Amino acid sequence: MRAVAGRAALGRNEKCRRAATMDAAGLGFASCTAHARRARCVRDSSCVSFQGMGRRSRWSTSRSPRKADGRNAALRMTAGESVRSKLMVRDLDAVLLDQDGVLWHGDEPIAGSMDTVRMLQDRQIMTLFITNNAKLSRAQYARKLQRFGIDATAEHVITSGSVLAAHLAHRGVETAYVIGESGLTDELELLGIKCITHSREERMDDVLFASIELPVVDAVAVGWDMSFSFAKLCHASAHVQRGAYFAATNRDVADVSPNGLLLPGTGPMLSAIEQACKRQSVVVGKPNTELAQHVLRHYELSADRTVMVGDRLDTDILFARRAGIPSALVMSGCTTPLELSALEPSDERRPDVVADSLAHLFQ
Repeated sequence: MRAVAGRAALGRNEKCRRAATMDAAGLGFASCTAHARRARCVRDSSCVSFQGMGRRSRWSTSRSPRKADGRNAALRMTAGESVRSKLMVRDLDAVLLDQDGVLWHGDEPIAGSMDTVRMLQDRQIMTLFITNNAKLSRAQYARKLQRFGIDATAEHVITSGSVLAAHLAHRGVETAYVIGESGLTDELELLGIKCITHSREERMDDVLFASIELPVVDAVAVGWDMSFSFAKLCHASAHVQRGAYFAATNRDVADVSPNGLLLPGTGPMLSAIEQACKRQSVVVGKPNTELAQHVLRHYELSADRTVMVGDRLDTDILFARRAGIPSALVMSGCTTPLELSALEPSDERRPDVVADSLAHLFQ
């Protein structure tokens, strides 16, 4: 029955899919407004009860009746009475899902995460996947979701790479020096931006740098790059010093690897370039407030009937808080109980809801 319902939902979604567009702020999204309107129409329009969820939270929630283990007890003690462990699905029209640390670690799905996404889709909750990871393109992430049994197309996925591409295209960028994986270059080329890159074998030293020859580029675009090198650092820094516009996907410091270690993210690479050229970049991914506002507008979502689910305080939760979207932190990713306990009550990064994982978040 679930598969039949999923196919039916996917068929309905086909009617509301549009090509990616760019608005006045230069951030591109697919139009899926018909689905958003439909989702609101099939829901009870009565008022939602408030249960002390903090200054921007607007849904009823409940604590799990079971006795918490030490980890959950620490979370409750940390976040105080404004934190609940469950969300009521009936109070939601849309769920914005981060991917790394929420749905999977690398290519390994987190237990129960895909079942939860399918449950949300079966109940006609719009599910959008918003990631700062630009390693893959939207189309590639959609195919990855499909392999896990999730109904998704590129129009349901927003990556920091697709946002950066739309941002640069809006500024009239025609050629960019790119530090990043194929997911970023694919999104840039999709919007007609020529990409210049270097391989990991490219040599660079002080003598070579002194006679460096730079092609004319309009911008330097920085994303996560598994072959980041001294040569790439030098070229990017030189282009920015020569006047190229400087923009990046995100400042994420690290992601949790399946082996439990922290894998360096875009942030350390971006910081190195900024230090080298003594310039600050424009960062378009989470927690960019404009990004959140445009997601709400393009998909015609109501902030108080939407929830952002993520594993990072400084990107996912801050992204939601600044846009007035309720937030849910899952402890299956980067954030530790110690980091959560260090938050002051007034901290913008404080989540409205905390759960061990996506599978434990909804009821």
